[in-house]
Amino acid sequence: MTALVVDASVAARWFVEGEHAEAALAILDAEADLIAPDLLVAELGNTLVKYVAAGALDASRAASVLVAMRTVMTRFVPMSELHDDALALALEIGHPIYDCYYLALARRERALFVTADRRLLRKLADTPHAALSVHIAERPA
Repeated sequence: MTALVVDASVAARWFVEGEHAEAALAILDAEADLIAPDLLVAELGNTLVKYVAAGALDASRAASVLVAMRTVMTRFVPMSELHDDALALALEIGHPIYDCYYLALARRERALFVTADRRLLRKLADTPHAALSVHIAERPA
């Protein structure tokens, strides 16, 4: 089975309408293991707080989303297993380390990293890491 590493920009679209929601939902229909660093829960929680503050989501729905993540994801990998690789990647590409945890996991698992973060993808474009990463709208079926 194929493994996909997804970040909060993808996971949020499973539960909240927005750009690329259809593409995000297609990932749930794919026969793939969905994996992420356990950082995903905190990042998704932060995104949900912003949605609640903006009036786009109510607090009870936000809480249910975090519970639902436990059933949607195949596996969460502890960040502690990825610290060294994430730091090396962050230094190499000059990007915040948070996003590099996802890329480090994709490298380790030989998985495809799916994100809606075009800024990160631009930084990866001329590196060997580009082959491990894809924008959610361009993910192969």
